[in-house]
Amino acid sequence: WNSGHWNTGYRNSGNWNSGYSNTGDRNSGDHNSGYCNSGNSNSGYGNSGNWNSGYWNSGNHHAGFFCTGEAKVALFNVPTDLSYDDVMSLLPVIDVAPCMWVSSDEMSDTEKAEHPEYTTTGGYIKRLTLQETWREWWKKASVTDKEKIMALPNFDADIFMEITGIDVRCGI
Repeated sequence: WNSGHWNTGYRNSGNWNSGYSNTGDRNSGDHNSGYCNSGNSNSGYGNSGNWNSGYWNSGNHHAGFFCTGEAKVALFNVPTDLSYDDVMSLLPVIDVAPCMWVSSDEMSDTEKAEHPEYTTTGGYIKRLTLQETWREWWKKASVTDKEKIMALPNFDADIFMEITGIDVRCGI
């Protein structure tokens, strides 16, 4: 599954990559895109650590340039003194899936025309938008989990609705 030159591992594209699922050049680790990244899930250039975007960061969860240590995160467009791990400890488990099974008896005529394989499979896998994915999670979430979301520092109902399509001003 490699394309390019001097790659080791699996599903790499570009040149001089080691690890898994890298795109770009001279990446080591897993799930990096860009150039000269080491660690995991970095995008940009020259990052080490994990989950960085931007350039020349070491540490984790940075966006920007020449950052070290653990990044502080913004919530609802407002900077906080919280780290990624701090925020993750506040959140409920958000087990969202970007697709869902739609059985043939729930399919519209349009869906049946677009997915004729439903006659064999008994339905189809529907790819959800980000907002559809959030609405599916919200329908199944407990009141406690919804309250955890709304208790996040700087919670802003307008921003939440812009991202998720969920208007919490109408109640939970």
